[in-house]
Amino acid sequence: TNLAEGLGDVKLSHAQTLAAAELSRQNFINLICGFLRKLA
Repeated sequence: TNLAEGLGDVKLSHAQTLAAAELSRQNFINLICGFLRKLA
């Protein structure tokens, strides 16, 4: 569920949501890996 959908005037497509997720994918991976390294 995209909680931000409906807040703007433009309807977002599923493709736009996937593209935005792909842009942040590597940053999220880096965040999780850094967190796990600190736990070790």
